[in-house]
Amino acid sequence: MRREEKKVVHILFNIFMSILFFGLVLGGNEETDEVLVGPNVCLMFTEDTVSLNTSYHVVETKHNSYFCLKSITFRCSYSEDVMKTKYKMKNVTRTKSTRICCEGYELVDKQCIPSCKDNPCLKGICTEPGVCTCEAGYSGVDCSEVGCPDPFTWGMDCSRVCDCERDLSSCNPKDGTCHCYPGCYGGTTCNTLCPPNTYGQNCSKTCNCAHGSRCHHVTGNCVPCDPGYYGEHCKLPCACESEGTLICHPGTGFCACQPGYYGLRCQDHCPFGMKKGKCFKEPIPGEICACRDEIAMICDPVKGCVCQLEGAYQMDLPLISLVLSKKKPKINQKIIIPNNVQLKFGWRDPFDTINEGTTHRSLDETDIKEPMDNEFINKVIQTIVKRLDEIHL
Repeated sequence: MRREEKKVVHILFNIFMSILFFGLVLGGNEETDEVLVGPNVCLMFTEDTVSLNTSYHVVETKHNSYFCLKSITFRCSYSEDVMKTKYKMKNVTRTKSTRICCEGYELVDKQCIPSCKDNPCLKGICTEPGVCTCEAGYSGVDCSEVGCPDPFTWGMDCSRVCDCERDLSSCNPKDGTCHCYPGCYGGTTCNTLCPPNTYGQNCSKTCNCAHGSRCHHVTGNCVPCDPGYYGEHCKLPCACESEGTLICHPGTGFCACQPGYYGLRCQDHCPFGMKKGKCFKEPIPGEICACRDEIAMICDPVKGCVCQLEGAYQMDLPLISLVLSKKKPKINQKIIIPNNVQLKFGWRDPFDTINEGTTHRSLDETDIKEPMDNEFINKVIQTIVKRLDEIHL
């Protein structure tokens, strides 16, 4: 082998040995912990320095001779480079990687799980670093509170919504079942009030309320019908007109009218009565109003028609007007009349007026429009006298 070739071989050999050496040094100094597996695992790198007896190579020139005829001595000289290995102490920095749990996680059974050490979960599990997921029926940061913040949620971490009727029941925070309040008729969602005439828990008790009232579904008390309803269990709607009605009787549905209204449903409005079918919208001086057929009333300028007595009506005092019904009075029966009082007799249209200062007058045939009997006229006379005494005229 020629000298140049040998020299190249030595150089390549030295390079290979150097690479191998440093690979062993550096590779051997990086330590890895392969224990931890799974998610939430992080690598932590550390460095340290150690003294190692390291080797290095140097190239030296070696001089030799060989037999030849060129020289008088028959020896020819030559030189070659030789690689030699030498050793020395050297400080080497090593890098070490270690598998650890990421921040917020802790090692349990070779796995990194979320940690809630600063706030332990009393009734739940730690699902994220510092975050508890509570068991069904518990809430709060550490799952120590019984129930859910919203009383109509339930389940793990109170994440599910109850189907219960909010005003009639409560929700079990563990399983979402509905607990019906007294006055509610069971069912899975408690959405039905007790049937009429029942009350209490599961509607197990019975009321005995009269017409015009209903049974309170919780207490069992008999309460009046709501406005606009009457009858048994207050189920029947009143037929009264709202504008002219004072009240609808809760038992019978009878319409009590506002002043100035009349009719079965308080649907007619004549604030100052009517005469011969004409409705008075305003008070007319001197007119005698017939507020309702066959019923005697006062035509009051404020209240309208006010019922006084059967078979009679009156207008502004001291003028008293008497309408006798279809009955015959006793002829020549005297009626005592105080001064300054005017009496009018007849059927609907009064026709006779007693002059001022007259103290009495006798009924005669001209005063009779319709046949009348003694019993009725006596009743009328007694009523008039009593009324006159009351007003002290």
